[in-house]
Amino acid sequence: MNGKIALACMPLIFVAFLPGLGPTSGNCQGVGGSWRFNEGSGTVAYDDLGVANNGTFQNMDASAWRFDSPPEGSAYLHFDGTNDYINVADQAELDLTTELTLEAYIRANNADVTSQAVIIVKSASTVRYRLAVTGTHKVKLSVRISNTLYSLEGKTDVIDGTWHHIAGTFDQTNGLRVWVDRRLDGGPEPLSGTVETDNGALRIGAQSASEDQFRGDIDHPQVLNYFDSSLPVTLASFQAAVVAGGVQLNWVTESEVNNRGFYVLRSEGEAAPYRIISSLIPGAGSSVVPHSYQYVDRTVAPEQSYWYKLRQEDFGGQVELFGPVVVYVPAVSDRQPSTVPTRTALVGGYPNPFNPGTAVQFALAAEQEVELGVFDLRGRLVRALVQGVARAGEHEARWDGRDEGGAEAPAGVYVCRLRCADGFHASVKLIKLR
Repeated sequence: MNGKIALACMPLIFVAFLPGLGPTSGNCQGVGGSWRFNEGSGTVAYDDLGVANNGTFQNMDASAWRFDSPPEGSAYLHFDGTNDYINVADQAELDLTTELTLEAYIRANNADVTSQAVIIVKSASTVRYRLAVTGTHKVKLSVRISNTLYSLEGKTDVIDGTWHHIAGTFDQTNGLRVWVDRRLDGGPEPLSGTVETDNGALRIGAQSASEDQFRGDIDHPQVLNYFDSSLPVTLASFQAAVVAGGVQLNWVTESEVNNRGFYVLRSEGEAAPYRIISSLIPGAGSSVVPHSYQYVDRTVAPEQSYWYKLRQEDFGGQVELFGPVVVYVPAVSDRQPSTVPTRTALVGGYPNPFNPGTAVQFALAAEQEVELGVFDLRGRLVRALVQGVARAGEHEARWDGRDEGGAEAPAGVYVCRLRCADGFHASVKLIKLR
C-alpha cells in the first residue's frame, strides 16, 4: 500500500482505505493437526480438527501458559528453550505426503534465537518435515523426498520481539514456499515428489539439547495436508481516484493463487448494500509476481460518495472480498473548477491499516472551529490532531502512531473523530499494525 492515485487537475480527490473483509478461509478442512492453545491450564494441548491428535507437555508444566495479548484466542505458550516441547504421538493423519502447510504464530527476542530453532518437526531418526527459524532469524521449511532433505529459507527477520505468523507450504505445482505475516517471503522453489513418512512423533518445539531449541512464545501451530488458502494476501494495494468521466479504481496483487478474476462492487452508503457493477476482470491464475489492474466506473454522479469492494473468485468457486475504499465525487463548474468542497466530510486515514503512521483526510465546506482526535475503543483520547479554526477546503492531519506523551501507541483498533462547530461529526476506524 504505497502510493495514492491522484490527478493534479482535479479540484478535490478523496482516497481512503476503510477496515473491511480481507481474505477469509476456513482452517479446519483436511486432516493433520491444529492446536489453538486456548486451554489456559493443564498440560495437554487439544487438537481441534477432530482427529484426536492431542499433544502432551514434555519438560514443561502449566506455568508455561501466558495470557497477555495473544495473537489469536485467549492464551499462548512460552517455551524456555531447555528441552521443553509438546509431543504428538504418531498417527497416519500426520503423514503429509504430496501437499502440506506448516504454520504458527511466534514471538521471540533477538538474544533468544542465536541458532536454528525448531517450531514444528516430524521425525524419527531423520527429519520428514520441519518448520524452523534460522540463526539469522529467517523462516525455513524442510521436507525429505527420496532420502534427500530439501529446504527453502525466507528473507524477512521474524525475531524482533513482536508476533509474526510464519508458514511453509509444499505442493506439486509450486514446490516449496515460505510465508511471513501471510505474505509470500520465499519461493516458489520447484520440487515434486512424495514426502517420506515414518513412525516418529510430531513435536512443537525441540526434544533435546542435540536439537535446535526455540526460546520464545508460540500460538496456534497447525499441520495441514492441504494448502492453507488464507495464506496469500493477494492484494498489495486498492485505490480510487476521481478522473475525467468517472472514478478510476486501481489495484495491485503481490501474488495470486488459482485466481479466476475480480468483480467490482459498489455501494452508495457505508451501510448500504453492494452490487456488482463490472463484468469479470480476468486474473493471472497462479503467479508470484505483481500484477496491476484498473477499472473505471463511469456511472457516478457529482457531490456523491461511493464505496467500492473487490470480489475475487478462484477457479474452485471460493470467494474473497477486499475493501472497501471510498471516494467523494465533487461538483465541478462547467467554466471553472471549484476548489472548495460543497460539503464537510471525514474521509479516513491513508494508509489504513498502517505502521507506524497515517494521514487523516477531511474537508470543510466553510471555515469553522474543528476538533480532530484519535481515541481508543474505550473512548479515551490518545492524541489530539487538530484543535482550532480551520479554513474551508481539503485538509490532511498526520498521526505518527504516538500518544499525547510521545509514547508509541500499541497495535490495535482506534477511532478517529471529527467534530465541527456547525454540528457535523463523524468517525472512522484506524488500524495500527504490529
